[in-house]
Amino acid sequence: MGKPKKRVSPRIANRVNRDFERLIFLCILGAVRAASAPWECNLPEIIRRVVILVYIDFWDETGFW
Repeated sequence: MGKPKKRVSPRIANRVNRDFERLIFLCILGAVRAASAPWECNLPEIIRRVVILVYIDFWDETGFW
């Protein structure tokens, strides 16, 4: 049998969770920056990135991920 698990301070656990969410966001943001838009338009690059992030947020809310 293994050792019993140590209790983790809630403050530390919350910080770890926030860092994990931040890392996921940065990973998705890197993918968005690397992706080119699948359409031809004269919109600025920032608008294309916002559109991609909105789609990712929609998929996350619907349980796609």
